[in-house]
Amino acid sequence: MSVPCSPTTGIAIYDRKGTPISLARYVELHSDEEYRTVASDAVGDRRVITAWLGIDHGPLGESDRPLIFGTVALEPNGQLWQGRELLAATEPEALEHHQTVRQGLVHQKHQADRRPRAEP
Repeated sequence: MSVPCSPTTGIAIYDRKGTPISLARYVELHSDEEYRTVASDAVGDRRVITAWLGIDHGPLGESDRPLIFGTVALEPNGQLWQGRELLAATEPEALEHHQTVRQGLVHQKHQADRRPRAEP
């Protein structure tokens, strides 16, 4: 399968619907925070963010679908929670990842809240 690439950059770039777009259109869309942000939630002091990336982040030749969305959970210090990003090809799939990560954080917070506190 031939992947459409930007003649300027040589990389494949897509809008949120998965339609190939030009570099100029990517720059325009990427500058719009509302367009980039698919979902964002705070869970305690952590944050779950799902965003449109636009550029295919999939391993070259390993997927017939461009992975153009990413979901991360961030620690208060900005580090990735569990050290990973979940990639998705479609917005509905990305939202599923978002809910899964959010539920994981909620569960972890609930477990931590149930632990007895050490007395000073």
